[in-house]
Amino acid sequence: MFLHILKYNFISALRVKQLNFWILIFPIILGTLFNIAFSGIMDSEKFKTIPVVIVEKSENKNFSSVVDSLTVGDTPMLKVEYIDEEKALDKLKNGDCKGIIYVDEKISLTVSSNGIEQSILKSFLEQYSSRETIITETAVNNPAALNEVIAQLSNEITTIETINLTDGNMDMSIQYFYNLIAMTCLFGSYLGVNTIINNQGNLSAVGARKCISSAKKYITLIAGLLSAYIVHIICLGVNLLYLIFVLRIDFGDKIPQIVLTTVIGGFAGIAMGFFIGSIGKISTNAKIGILTSISLILCFFSGLMAHNMRMKVENIFPVLNKISPAALIADSFHSLNIYGVSERFYTNIITLIIISVIFTIGGLILTRRDSYANL
Repeated sequence: MFLHILKYNFISALRVKQLNFWILIFPIILGTLFNIAFSGIMDSEKFKTIPVVIVEKSENKNFSSVVDSLTVGDTPMLKVEYIDEEKALDKLKNGDCKGIIYVDEKISLTVSSNGIEQSILKSFLEQYSSRETIITETAVNNPAALNEVIAQLSNEITTIETINLTDGNMDMSIQYFYNLIAMTCLFGSYLGVNTIINNQGNLSAVGARKCISSAKKYITLIAGLLSAYIVHIICLGVNLLYLIFVLRIDFGDKIPQIVLTTVIGGFAGIAMGFFIGSIGKISTNAKIGILTSISLILCFFSGLMAHNMRMKVENIFPVLNKISPAALIADSFHSLNIYGVSERFYTNIITLIIISVIFTIGGLILTRRDSYANL
């Protein structure tokens, strides 16, 4: 009996096209748009070779040698062109170069605007002029120390060692994809409330028939929840595979824990919809509207629209982050990325399970109290 009910509830859940759109198609569309938007931002932040023109009014072999060393490599610092002043000014005016370097008794720079590239060129010339002055003064005042000074200036000496505190993905845009998965998990609440609708005699014809059938109500409810959960897991799996293998979003190497978080988050979404759908005998559209509002509000505060929103909530009202399924799901991904499989991750997972169990038991209790004078 149970497997028979499970089978037909599963088929029924697959046929709810408008609900599956929000659980399967919409997250794929939104994820693609996120990827296009954030990849453009990341590309703009990558270092690019700086086009510059040099106007030689006098010969400076040392400077030419230094410049030549900056034009080699996979991503050279400079792309240099030696031309006369008139052509150089035209290129600067048309935006074909970022600056003009004049090589004379004193090396100078002319730019048409302020920006990162112009600042790099200015810094480079200042460093070169400073080192050239040191070498010149040493050659005049202490020729014996000249070779040692040149050797020291030729080596890049730094007293700062870069140490990575984590091997995780430090790209801030990854937070939006964490919250995208959290949103998809919460949208499973539509399937949860659909289970209630199909078991309440006053909300649907299917529910009315089930109420007068010989099958026990708790069996039909559990079968309905399980079938909805299976459909939801399939949709979540497709979304996760799309993000990882098609969009190539870097979620790190903790794939089993990522899948576990998604599976439990999906259960939380189903349970939330089941519980809210069990409250009162309001219309189907009203229940779906309530679920949509709650899901989007929780996703907003977890950082779906602004990546730093969860931190603001943590400072103002931290309790919300401790009980919001969206925040718990997103923070589970975040903690995996930054800290690995830690106590924080397990705390989030256990809290999600507790919330899901409470929602499920609460929904079963509320549904058992339903009775109808007539159908």
